[in-house]
Amino acid sequence: MIKCLRCSKCCHYLYEGKVVPCKFLVKIGKKYMCRIYNNRLGQVNAVHKNGTKTVCMMRDQDVNDYVGCPYNTDKPIFDVFNEIEK
Repeated sequence: MIKCLRCSKCCHYLYEGKVVPCKFLVKIGKKYMCRIYNNRLGQVNAVHKNGTKTVCMMRDQDVNDYVGCPYNTDKPIFDVFNEIEK
């Protein structure tokens, strides 16, 4: 069975060229948790200046795969933490 690594990579999004973490993310030790996990799907975690919204969705609906994620399929890899360091 596939198990989430709680790395938070899929809980970040690009906004104006910067990688931003979801406002519901909480770091606990070396892992991350979602404060609203049970009710997260469809929740708006950001409203941007241009009116667009970032919404939490199921991992398989994401347009990206992430380095080391067990849920990866054949989507483009988005290296979240490498992008943050730029």
